[in-house]
Amino acid sequence: MWKGYGSFLFFDAGEPQVRFRDVKTSAVVNGTEVPRRSATVRGTRGLQIEMADWTLSYRGADVAHSESSNETFAGLTRWLTGQALVGVTACGTASVELEFDLGAVLRVRPSENFGATHEIVTVRDGRRYLSLRADGTTVVEG
Repeated sequence: MWKGYGSFLFFDAGEPQVRFRDVKTSAVVNGTEVPRRSATVRGTRGLQIEMADWTLSYRGADVAHSESSNETFAGLTRWLTGQALVGVTACGTASVELEFDLGAVLRVRPSENFGATHEIVTVRDGRRYLSLRADGTTVVEG
């Protein structure tokens, strides 16, 4: 999970896949340049929240929101990384609640700062694509 610009959130889901980068000589150990290779773990599916207002709660108390500080968000990222999405509930027109296995609940609703056709929740699975727009309509491709 990571935060993009503004209120943008991205979650990896599905089967984990490790991606290795090319070897680079960019690390220095005791004054000696040594080769290194970075690796990232990504899921086969992606869930993104954008152009929306969101609130994250735990045990009924709000702990973060779409305007939280970068420091708060860093803690949020550490907490949500590795949690499993276990439920999605529609809460009125274009509002959803995402429930995670360790108790986090993310409520997403359209932002008043963007138009009705902006996609606020998107799920990608390879070439398949499903999104929920701010006006409550959906887009399905693939």
